[in-house]
Amino acid sequence: MVMDKMDVAADDEAMRPLPRFPTARIMVAEDEGTVRDLCVRILRGLGCDVQSAENGEAALAMLGRGRFDLVLTDISMPGQVDGVRLCWEVKSRSPSTDVIIMTAYPTLESAVATLRKGAYDYLAKPFTPEVLEAAVSRCLEKRRLCAELDREQALRRELEAAYGELQKLERLKEAFLNRLHHELRTPLAVVLMAQEACENEATTPEELKKFRKMMSAHLGRLRGLLDDLSLYSRMCTRNPRPKRLAARAPEIIAGLVARYRPLWEEKELKVDVSFSERFPTLQADPGLLETALKHLLFNAIYFNRPGGSVTVRGEVCAQEARISFRDTGIGIPAENLPKLGDGFYQAAGFLTRQVGGLGLGLAIVRRIAESHGGSVSVRSEDGKGSEFILALPAAGRAKRSGLGLPDARRCLDKRNLSKELAREKALRAELDRAYIELSTMERVRETFGQFVTPEVARFVLANPNSVRDGRAEGP
Repeated sequence: MVMDKMDVAADDEAMRPLPRFPTARIMVAEDEGTVRDLCVRILRGLGCDVQSAENGEAALAMLGRGRFDLVLTDISMPGQVDGVRLCWEVKSRSPSTDVIIMTAYPTLESAVATLRKGAYDYLAKPFTPEVLEAAVSRCLEKRRLCAELDREQALRRELEAAYGELQKLERLKEAFLNRLHHELRTPLAVVLMAQEACENEATTPEELKKFRKMMSAHLGRLRGLLDDLSLYSRMCTRNPRPKRLAARAPEIIAGLVARYRPLWEEKELKVDVSFSERFPTLQADPGLLETALKHLLFNAIYFNRPGGSVTVRGEVCAQEARISFRDTGIGIPAENLPKLGDGFYQAAGFLTRQVGGLGLGLAIVRRIAESHGGSVSVRSEDGKGSEFILALPAAGRAKRSGLGLPDARRCLDKRNLSKELAREKALRAELDRAYIELSTMERVRETFGQFVTPEVARFVLANPNSVRDGRAEGP
């Protein structure tokens, strides 16, 4: 018998309708207790969280303590806050909260007045439970649909932004590949034509020596490009941990300045290097540090004006060792500053259209700095020169640091991190294609072979700018 009663109770519970609006919060403001209690009971039957207030002042106090989706209020209540005033206060404080007005004396004027104050609906007393349920259900369903529409619109904006980013990335990739194709084929073409000329019996010993020197220079340039590609790809995908050895930046800088003296003397540049006596011996990977300093020095040389100057300073600030490279060159437009340090932007950007090379230098410097717990920053004015600052921990302990560049915001955001990983994956795939292309030497030989004669080879090798479309040679 007891079991039968439990089964009946279970069946009744199963047949009970589920709450329609379980997350909705409603306030009932009504001075008549019977009407107020009836409204509360009906609305709780919809599964709503319902609170009640006996007058307008109590309703305002309750509104200040929490958020409500809907306020159901009588138009005439004792005190200084009636239904119309309460409606105005609710919409002023919480524009997203809806208001339904109840009145026992409906008139066109009162209906218009409340609707002008922002009321959603207007109910004339007495009303049946079905009428109240219908009015509240319409309001809450409208809110649900509006919230869903807002979510869909937000999702659409995100998709449009992602699609725009994808299109931009595709354009940058195409620009990068075009430049990669040009920068790799140019020295390769010169080497192949020099080889053809060296094999020609009419070539004199003096010309042979000149051609071999040309081949060595362009092979060195090609090796430098491939080294940059390999290093950038490796640092993007493997997150390497650099060695922690004693690295003396002043000695590295002195060696680089001496090694590349022909480059800055050719442009009649004045190079001034000065390090503070307090500048420490860094705990860093000497090879990677030299690579970073080399690219910053190249940047100051190649984007400088003839007869200008390059100023290198080493200082200690707090717990950082800072090495700055200041030039008197062309400067960087403000709109391009946020793009610095990004491999795709840098390789396809305005800088490398004026100077040869892939333009991955700053991206490599940024990766090296980050791997050592440091940063790289830039100050520049268009037409007035630039200053790049490499900052590394002075005490040898790695610290977490941002990029220091204007695009540092993307490192902490998960969504931007995913985009960055996608960029790196795309870049690595294209680099693999480039290596495959370079390995197909015979195909390139066939491409150039039918046009190459000793006379053409001598002309091209004597006029390398004709091959490079007027671009200055990169490192």
